[in-house]
Amino acid sequence: VLLTLDMIMDIEGSGYVPASADDLPCSFRNFLCPKASNIQFVFYRPKHGRKGETLVKLLLNGEEARLGNLVPAQGSYYEWPSVKDYLNSRTALFVNR
Repeated sequence: VLLTLDMIMDIEGSGYVPASADDLPCSFRNFLCPKASNIQFVFYRPKHGRKGETLVKLLLNGEEARLGNLVPAQGSYYEWPSVKDYLNSRTALFVNR
């Protein structure tokens, strides 16, 4: 189940769709999801009274991970509104309307 979620969210490039079936073994990244895998979203809010966006860091199995082609705000931290929009757009690819 987690591998499917990784593909939908495109974590560390796991959402890549190969051009042909011959490229499938090179793009299927099941090694990213061993047993007892986990995905963590760590949220950082500005301190009380300070202005700024809520930042999010994505962890896959406890290690920093990239979220598709989304550009981080700083380092490995993403702005929450852009993460939310990105995840909504990725999920819309797989939902029948």
